[in-house]
Amino acid sequence: MNSSKLWICLLAGVCFLSGAAAGLLAAHTLGPERVVEHPFDNYLDLMVDHFDLDADRERGLRIFMAHYQRELEDAKVRQATAMEGELVKLGLTYRDLIRDHVLPEDRRPEFENMVAGVFPAAQP
Repeated sequence: MNSSKLWICLLAGVCFLSGAAAGLLAAHTLGPERVVEHPFDNYLDLMVDHFDLDADRERGLRIFMAHYQRELEDAKVRQATAMEGELVKLGLTYRDLIRDHVLPEDRRPEFENMVAGVFPAAQP
């Protein structure tokens, strides 16, 4: 594989990864609320049965575990957000390297248009 193909593949990979991270974040943030069983149901049942918890203590345990689950989800979102910024920065770095070190100087404006989403008409 020649050098320019390698750089293009690398740029495509970085763009894909940053898009995937952004998509996951958007899906989590903008997506509809999912109704799922509580992920700690087995743990809750075990605790209630093993310690013979009355209704008030069981309710308290369920409240704590629901808060714990929300904080775990928030931590996942923060991690995805932090990763997204790093991937975007990496993509921009390699985009600039490709533009400045791979492409001939007279073709760089064409590349900038391509990156911006403006594609020139096909040439015969």
